[in-house]
Amino acid sequence: MHGRRMLHILVDCEGLFDVTESLPTVHLPCDSFDGASLSELLRRDVFKPIDVQAYLDKTADKKFDLATKAQVALGLSRCLMDFFDKGLELASHSWVADNVHFRELPANNEGGKRCLLYVSLRPNLGHDAASDMAKMFNSGNPVVLSFAKLLLEVLDGRDINISIKPHDDDNILSWSELGDVVERMLRDRRGDPFASQYLEVVEGCLGLWATLRSFDNRTDVSATSRPGVSAEDEVAAAEEEEVTDPAEDDLGGYGRSSLYDDQGETSQSDRIAAKGYLSDLAESTKRYIKPLTQDTPNERRPIKLAIIDSGIDLDNPRIRARKEQIGDTRNWTSDKPDECDDGCGHGTHVTRLILEVAPAVKVYIAKVSQRKKLDSKVSGQIAQAIEWATGVWEVDIISLSIGMDGEDGTIKRALDKVLDPPRGSPKKVVVMAAASNWGGNRHIAFPACYEDIICIHSTDGFGNPSKTNPTPQKGKDFAVLGMSIKSSSKGKDKKRVEEYISGTSYATAIGAGIAANVLDFVRRDPKLWEDEKGWLNSSWGMSRVFRRMSEERRGYRYVTPWKLFDGRPEEEVWRDIRGALKA
Repeated sequence: MHGRRMLHILVDCEGLFDVTESLPTVHLPCDSFDGASLSELLRRDVFKPIDVQAYLDKTADKKFDLATKAQVALGLSRCLMDFFDKGLELASHSWVADNVHFRELPANNEGGKRCLLYVSLRPNLGHDAASDMAKMFNSGNPVVLSFAKLLLEVLDGRDINISIKPHDDDNILSWSELGDVVERMLRDRRGDPFASQYLEVVEGCLGLWATLRSFDNRTDVSATSRPGVSAEDEVAAAEEEEVTDPAEDDLGGYGRSSLYDDQGETSQSDRIAAKGYLSDLAESTKRYIKPLTQDTPNERRPIKLAIIDSGIDLDNPRIRARKEQIGDTRNWTSDKPDECDDGCGHGTHVTRLILEVAPAVKVYIAKVSQRKKLDSKVSGQIAQAIEWATGVWEVDIISLSIGMDGEDGTIKRALDKVLDPPRGSPKKVVVMAAASNWGGNRHIAFPACYEDIICIHSTDGFGNPSKTNPTPQKGKDFAVLGMSIKSSSKGKDKKRVEEYISGTSYATAIGAGIAANVLDFVRRDPKLWEDEKGWLNSSWGMSRVFRRMSEERRGYRYVTPWKLFDGRPEEEVWRDIRGALKA
């Protein structure tokens, strides 16, 4: 192999040519390229939206319109597909705005301008493309995240300050932040069909790992080779598919007792509305709540929240991105207290929602069940978890997405220790529980029906009550988003799939997160009396605040935190909370 020669190729707009024997080698200086990079064009606001001001400033004709942006996105997509298949190393630094170039070509016959798109890549000739494809099964894949970021910059017209690391495991937070950017853009561009469809593509990139695994799980050949259906249609279908849980074992002998969720069909409008609710919630509280991170100074004890459920999947990307918020875990389903893995995914969904809604909370996970249907041992396990949560963990809030058809004496006695002393006295813990998913055919479940517990019903993102809610009762009528919420879980083969979840369980989780935000915010109020602090740390006091940020809708009190956290100075919001306690 000593006789190997260097290959010289010529690349131009007509194609790629072997010129090894034809032309002498020409080494171009690094500054010889006469095109403009995407980062330069972003700085010049060329990709910014064309608005009325652009026409007044006479800069509209210098900007990229929507059709051109779509062409750029399509060109980048083709580059990604072509070079990926050739086995080139597509490291994260390759797919950044500095490496995307535009070179203006001579005008065509119609007199219009043409641009040629270039992407600078670093080759690794010994690289196996299949290994990169395997990495696509991870949510932190730097190539996919960098590509999604590029698409967002093209649409938004500005640089997005989110760093992408070379290693998958270091990108979980970046993946989450890019998802937040997509949600913000969807909210800001409501009613814009182009932006909506464009951002669906970006969401597809961020969810590619789940889509590929979903395809890998399929065994029906017709699912991937239907005539007349393109690959893009298949990906879109996979993203729209509602993933439901396998049939649960009916344990019998314990009435209707379960961890509540209802994963029926959801519409696209319901999904968008749910996303909008969560975006509005996050936007309204970010001014008032400082997120708990590894670098956050330990200024004060964080609000502690116990989740009594089916455990937790610590490998879930959203959970891993917020690992600083996990206080402790304990298992009551076996003699191995440290094994808190979630066998059915319910507790993980609940935990993920609480962490998303309440960025400053510390959660404590109590595993009391391995399945969604509860067995006869669960009463003692729940009672032990309640006592441990208050006695050892010293939590401020307990979330119970659990329901039983009748009152359980063992659990009631454990709750009495938490909820007593008598009515009117300061209490130490806020307790929230799911209303049930039985509809009007049955009453509110236990423990949500218990007098001193906040009962949470479910709504869609517009505040319309879920059809599976039980009939509301006075004082048991709070309703929070609990329908068509985007999440993910492990399938039978341990591969992760996306799904949309619904049920009072998830409404309860969001309600508990809202309560944690209230407690975290209000304890900074210098005018709050000690008695008032005690009232707030009780279901009675928190119910007063929930009434302040809710309104009656179809027989329920629909909770919208942005009615309270509405951008006013902290002093005014504190005053409203103190007033709610005295109302």
